[in-house]
Amino acid sequence: MRMSLLMVLFTAFVFLVPPPDKLEADDVFVLFDTTGFEKHIEDAAAGAKIFISLLWADDRVGLAVLGDNYTVLAPLSKPADTIGIMGALDNLAPSGSCSKKLTGAINDTVNYLSSKNLLDNGLSIVLFVGQSCKEKPDEKDIETLFETLQNKQIKIYGMGKVKNNPVVEVIAESGGLFIPVSENESYASNGLILYEAFKSPDLIPFERGKFFVDESIYDITLVSEKQSKDNMFFIIPPNSKKYTKKEHPENVTWYSYNRYEIIKIANPQYGMWNLQLSTTKENRAYVNSSLKIMSSFDSRYVPVKKNIPFKAWLKMDDLYIKNPGILKSMEFKILAAKKDEMETETNLHRGKNGFLEGVFLPSGEGLYRIILSAAGNSLVRGKAFIVQAEKELHGMYPGAKRKNKKEMTFVDAVMVFLFINLIFLVAAWAYMRKETIEDFIYQISHSDEIVNMIGFIHSLLDKRKQVHKHG
Repeated sequence: MRMSLLMVLFTAFVFLVPPPDKLEADDVFVLFDTTGFEKHIEDAAAGAKIFISLLWADDRVGLAVLGDNYTVLAPLSKPADTIGIMGALDNLAPSGSCSKKLTGAINDTVNYLSSKNLLDNGLSIVLFVGQSCKEKPDEKDIETLFETLQNKQIKIYGMGKVKNNPVVEVIAESGGLFIPVSENESYASNGLILYEAFKSPDLIPFERGKFFVDESIYDITLVSEKQSKDNMFFIIPPNSKKYTKKEHPENVTWYSYNRYEIIKIANPQYGMWNLQLSTTKENRAYVNSSLKIMSSFDSRYVPVKKNIPFKAWLKMDDLYIKNPGILKSMEFKILAAKKDEMETETNLHRGKNGFLEGVFLPSGEGLYRIILSAAGNSLVRGKAFIVQAEKELHGMYPGAKRKNKKEMTFVDAVMVFLFINLIFLVAAWAYMRKETIEDFIYQISHSDEIVNMIGFIHSLLDKRKQVHKHG
């Protein structure tokens, strides 16, 4: 029975199994601020190493450090070539009690990347920070930074113990997300949340340390937390031959950071796998496969106690799956969990044309992990999202608010001007020609000039939507 649905999908849509989808590669520049750490810097470095180790093979990653001075330690390179970055993270030392120059360091990073001509296709900066000072950066500097990020299409993500810092607002307005780390949390575990916020990866679920690999999966990345740092952790694949960090085949790459194990497996065996001596809380199994659950959802911040709509669909390679018989044989759900709270479950309903529709309702402020899940007899697939729910959504810093307010007012003024003039034309034409308003509207709606005007109005509306989307 396990093969039934998968075989139906393959025979319905493909005759030969194509090569794996080429995952969209990202350029990521890590900025580690050592000025905000009196303690926990080793834990923060472990979180950075976990995040970097989870990046895809075609991604590129670089490293800069803010201490007494700003220093670029490693240029952009593939994750497989990051031995120097990992060594640099191991040798970090705290250089202050609170972060003082983070805004300037972000500007320095942008200037460095610009000098290397690395900003043509957009890039992400990922911050690892400790406590922040209470000083307030110059508003003009923040406004200039935001405009630079927007013009160069740079997104910022980050995590740390920073509170009430304008940089957090800039992160939100760049289209990224900041992961707050409380005093009783580890940076290492939040490294997983940061990765999911950055990539929204595909995954398969664990059940009591077990997970099932179907034949559509090309690669899998396992993340597991050991019961203790010194435990001997191992994996049992379907052929029952035990894998350990010291003994595993060539298609397996193994990393260890504190209590976390990250294992990347190329062309994993079909069947049931088992993890031993791990906890169940932090287990993850990220996959690259021909079968994916897709979504148009792209929000980082959502309002509290309001329905957040999700629209999803299934894709096999480049083909959209909308066969009612296939969709009827599967269950679709939204699984949502606030940090350190129980998971809630709601259904994704099968709508028209094969689309799956549902809503997520955040009950209160905080960080939520959302999984869109598709489950059938032979496979289960999910997609992870991280969102921040707030009573008042992140707004821009005051300078940017004023700027956008002017732009919105201009658009509104143009719309009012066009509308008033259209009413005047209607009245004048009706009076002069003695025709009814209905006849007039029919005539002008079929003229090229009015069609052009309608197109112009629609372009203004689209512009307004884009402005609204960015704050």
